[in-house]
Amino acid sequence: MPPGILDGGRGRQIAVLVALALLQALALAAIAVATRASFSSLNDGVLPPQWPLMLAGAGLTLAILRPAFRVCAERLGQDYACAVRLALFDHAARSPASALARRRKGYLMLRFVGDISALKGWPGLGLPRLIESGIVLPAAVTVLFWLDPVFGVIGLTVTVAMLIALGPAGCRLIELERRLRARRARLAADMTERLPLAPALDMLGRRRREAALIRRRSRDLTETALAARIGSEALMALPEALAGVAGAAILWLGTAHDLPASMLAAGLATLGLTIAPMRDLAGSVRRAARWRVAGDNLVRALSGPQRPERAMMRLDARAFTLDIAALPLGTHVPLDLHVGAGDRAILPPGTDTDALARVLSGAEPVEKGRVLLQGIDITEVSPGTLRRGISVLTTAPVVLRGSLRRVLTLGLSNRPRDEAILKQLKIKGLDRVLANLGGLDRQIAEGAQDVTPTGRFALSALSAALKHPALILVAERVEDPDIAAWLDHQKATCLFSEPTAQAGTEQ
Repeated sequence: MPPGILDGGRGRQIAVLVALALLQALALAAIAVATRASFSSLNDGVLPPQWPLMLAGAGLTLAILRPAFRVCAERLGQDYACAVRLALFDHAARSPASALARRRKGYLMLRFVGDISALKGWPGLGLPRLIESGIVLPAAVTVLFWLDPVFGVIGLTVTVAMLIALGPAGCRLIELERRLRARRARLAADMTERLPLAPALDMLGRRRREAALIRRRSRDLTETALAARIGSEALMALPEALAGVAGAAILWLGTAHDLPASMLAAGLATLGLTIAPMRDLAGSVRRAARWRVAGDNLVRALSGPQRPERAMMRLDARAFTLDIAALPLGTHVPLDLHVGAGDRAILPPGTDTDALARVLSGAEPVEKGRVLLQGIDITEVSPGTLRRGISVLTTAPVVLRGSLRRVLTLGLSNRPRDEAILKQLKIKGLDRVLANLGGLDRQIAEGAQDVTPTGRFALSALSAALKHPALILVAERVEDPDIAAWLDHQKATCLFSEPTAQAGTEQ
């Protein structure tokens, strides 16, 4: 489930916002009182100093309270956005790898950028301004009633009209926002898919067709965005229109009832101070619409399938036995395999080594009884055992942007010192492999895009050598003689995707 707005200490932050809004309401009332008293004193020919001082003090108080209110609101929004990011990442980390692979990258990026921005906007701006408006507007109407019941009726009528208009406008904005986000997500996914392939698509003669698709999707997005903008801007302009009508009504009715100029000035001043809260109220409705749509997307994202919780059984062995029974891995015949501790085995042709790697690492759920390690069902083995005890040699290792040192030690609980890393690799005959990759200080790009497939395979081999695994899956052909020699002297159980000099008899 999505994180609650009141969780994690955010309830206390909202209480602070309520207190600041109450202080703003008191300052607004002080401005109305000081304005009326000042004009009354001017009619009498004497202006006591306390009223101008009260007016200046209330204005300075508002100048301090409003920025403080905005800063506290921003902190609340950022705190909630962080909670949403952590919830999304935690859900993704617990999801089956195949489920994430089916999602388009553009949609995933939009979840982490666009939807989180909308979700942050409600607790960071929408909810605080709603709180502020909910306190300041009633206070302003109360002050208008105190000045004169006619003014109060005018202020109440304006407020009620604003509230009535917000209902259908908010529903319309929700529908437009849902359509806008759907089209924006589709366009983002299309662009994310096509940009890396742009040169190849041009060579295939599809540049104009793909450009026409992007142009059509952009046109649809523009139409929806303009409709949403018109609706939101009309909503934001409503307070000025209502305030203008109310101001004219105050002047007309005040003149008709022979009210003094001081009271008219105080009424207009109070009415002017309600414009900002009414605009904030309109903005809250707009952000509430975005929150509603983004929240629905978040609920769907967090309700996807997840891997079952794993037991905490630990296995300690120099080499694992492996038993696989009728495991479907992309072959017409399910995989059946028995490998003894320290043995070598060749996988049947057509075996999906990527899927097997996900199963062995625990990233993909599997039926009980299909895979046994040391005679124990793999679903009962702790994640730490799988992480430390199983390594995969592949051209697609897990790589985060950073130094080669960081890449090689991603799966280690404690990062060893450079001297220890170099010593271990030299003992295992892999020091030349490290040197060919550029050494520990080399910077690796995101996803190792600046490394050749052979180099990425070497990265996975060096990482495995530092882990001392009990089971190694060699998903690619071994080209490097140093890596081949290291595998030849391994005491761990080894699975090979194709026959090599290191593999024994086929199982």
